[in-house]
Amino acid sequence: MSGGAVANEVRTEAEGAALFVRGGDGSDGRMRYVLIVTGIENVTQAHIHRGGEGDEGPVVTWLYPGPMAREPQRIPGRFDGVLVTGQFRSGDLVGPLEDAPLAELVAAIEDGNAFVQVHTEGNPAGEIRGQLAGVERSTVQFRNRVEVTADDGFGFQRSVQLQVNEQS
Repeated sequence: MSGGAVANEVRTEAEGAALFVRGGDGSDGRMRYVLIVTGIENVTQAHIHRGGEGDEGPVVTWLYPGPMAREPQRIPGRFDGVLVTGQFRSGDLVGPLEDAPLAELVAAIEDGNAFVQVHTEGNPAGEIRGQLAGVERSTVQFRNRVEVTADDGFGFQRSVQLQVNEQS
């Protein structure tokens, strides 16, 4: 995730990664997630939005402060690390996916029509963004020495630079 991926590009040192693991059958199951950011200041909220690369799109689920949230929650100052981890179900979907099965969000992700965006006090429309894509395994490394790997679960360990490796 970067400022360059936001629909109206944002100049920022912030970067991030969001990893999701689907549970259940994808229709009534759950989606577990972790959202990690670095170099970001005054975070207020984070969501999954529906939309293609470069598009602005409606919020379909809240990630930070959590799936049940409907109001921003500011973290004052600089933040580096795990912003939020949790899970959501179809009942947590909002906007155009309210009352839809989770499978509709999964289909949007697989079609390249969903993205994660982190909003801040300085950039309320979004400071960093990343398009979601389905992969079997993903490893993300940040400059601030955090590594996250996701396949059937999540793993964390110390590492060196931002690098994303995807295997389809």
